[in-house]
Amino acid sequence: MSFLDPTQTKAVPDAQSRWAETRWGGLIQQLGQEVASPLGDALERIQHMVQTGKIDRRGLQALKADVRRAREAGRVGQQLGRLACGRLPVSHDTVNLQPLVKSVLDQRDAEYRAAGIVVTEHLQPLSVDSDGARLYDLLHTAMDWLLPRCRSHLEVRLEQDPMAGCARLHWTYAPQVGAEADASQGGPGAPIVWHLLDYTTRALGIPLQHQREGMRLRLTLSFEHLVAAPLLEPDSGLAPWDAPSSAHAKPLAGCQVLVVSANDSVRANIAAVGTAMGLIIDCVADMNEAQSFCADGLPHAIVYDAAQRQPPFDVLRHRLLSEASGLCFIEISDQDRPSQLSTAATDRIARLSSLRLADALPAMLLFELSRAL
Repeated sequence: MSFLDPTQTKAVPDAQSRWAETRWGGLIQQLGQEVASPLGDALERIQHMVQTGKIDRRGLQALKADVRRAREAGRVGQQLGRLACGRLPVSHDTVNLQPLVKSVLDQRDAEYRAAGIVVTEHLQPLSVDSDGARLYDLLHTAMDWLLPRCRSHLEVRLEQDPMAGCARLHWTYAPQVGAEADASQGGPGAPIVWHLLDYTTRALGIPLQHQREGMRLRLTLSFEHLVAAPLLEPDSGLAPWDAPSSAHAKPLAGCQVLVVSANDSVRANIAAVGTAMGLIIDCVADMNEAQSFCADGLPHAIVYDAAQRQPPFDVLRHRLLSEASGLCFIEISDQDRPSQLSTAATDRIARLSSLRLADALPAMLLFELSRAL
């Protein structure tokens, strides 16, 4: 890898070390510019508002956009910093790519439609050996990079390459005017998000390509560690994706679950279960924090304790279901009561006793998330 690891500098040839230092130095300078530029614009807007006393909706929206750009650059910088220092633990799970890719596309659908981009998908049921949580973040990073570069149509294709024995995920698009210039990528001036995409794929061992296909451009991730699907009997009547997975597989790896509870013990127990399943677990203390969290992107499921079942919950749930009708809700009660799946409840909320988290929550998450995906 081309990451600069301070603990191994002596083992790196001088030329390679100088190259790494130069590249990271350039990235730091570029990152500083990408943070400073929108913050400078925001400061000018604030000064203009103070001087004129005029505050309108357009000015506030522009100010919000400047702050969002600076925050996004800072977030990318934090992730690049972790990669540069080697603080990116990578696990090895069996990840079902088809539902993972589809869930990311569904989450970004409204954003792409607002930009006038039609997304079409052709996804084969393929599983790979990878880090589900890191892969989830990588797919979102790819979508971040593609959004300002697509003109009107994005084709997403997941397929197996029988010759190479690997799975390939392609994003093919007609570029915006001016976007052709950064098709080669990787050199000085490449967008900072591209560098995050590049270094993350290196850390995960996933080859990354970006090349021209006629009048269109194609971004490709190649997954070399393909997990073979179980063999089916010729007349079984099952499609390959209906076959049972390995006992050691984590079919929901990469799915995101938001835990809403002020109880540290409940949060820790749910997080332990979710992490063992390869899920991405985020925790907040109340529904106000949950609302702020969901404003940046919807999880696949919300697990909350019964004490949170207040009017703010009903308002949030109604809004979220209007955006994603398949969103799962699981209520955790401190009372010893029988478990109930969402399909058996009139309000479509699954329920579980906190006394049964360790033994019953994995099966409930598997059922609810599989049904939603």
